[in-house]
Amino acid sequence: MKVHKFNIVNPKKYTHNNEEKTFYAPVGTMTVFIKDDGSQNRTMALHGDNVEYLLFKQEPRDQKPTASVTPAPAQVTKPAPAPVEQDINPEDIPF
Repeated sequence: MKVHKFNIVNPKKYTHNNEEKTFYAPVGTMTVFIKDDGSQNRTMALHGDNVEYLLFKQEPRDQKPTASVTPAPAQVTKPAPAPVEQDINPEDIPF
């Protein structure tokens, strides 16, 4: 099995010394698990809401295999309230 990890970021534009720059604020991670048979599973974890999301490729209905067992309903977790947005001060960025 192979594992690939990705950072999920939110680009924020700002100006420093009259030059436009972009700060990439990390907001989560995505992990892709590739099995030996080529099938894939993905998980996505976003910071701040204590929820893990699963990603599945959408396929047309006529190509989906029919299941003999009805899948269990997904468990839904209410996310924590989002933090209050604050302006980014480029002087506060340590690099």
